[in-house]
Amino acid sequence: MDIKVEQSGAIVIETDLLVLGCDTGLRVSGSLQHGMVPGDDTGLLRATLDGTEFFEPSDEFGITKALNKCEADLRPIMPSKEAKRVATFKALFLDEAMMLLRETSKLPEGRDEPLTLVLKRLPPEDGDDLKAGMEVDDDYT
Repeated sequence: MDIKVEQSGAIVIETDLLVLGCDTGLRVSGSLQHGMVPGDDTGLLRATLDGTEFFEPSDEFGITKALNKCEADLRPIMPSKEAKRVATFKALFLDEAMMLLRETSKLPEGRDEPLTLVLKRLPPEDGDDLKAGMEVDDDYT
């Protein structure tokens, strides 16, 4: 899973799903807002997800059925302009290479535990370290 955050606060999360035996791409987009809390150096991050796209991540042929299945089964529960998903996170640990975030917002119905994300920094693209993204560290999930 890759998470990219632009200077504007726009966020794009991309991952691959195995649907009907086909590698199918999922892209979720939205925005991040950072707010400071008195007496706290890191503050809070509020993620608002409001867009979902299913796509063909490679030149693999024959994934039309997989894309249609995603649209039918997943689209109704994914973020959209009409059904935004909002979560607030607090950084528990942060350094140049890694960030540990814990969800602090009210949990959605059906979930008993807050999300914990372990993110590691990706190398800069084109020498521009401001465009470096984060990815979920699979070693910890």
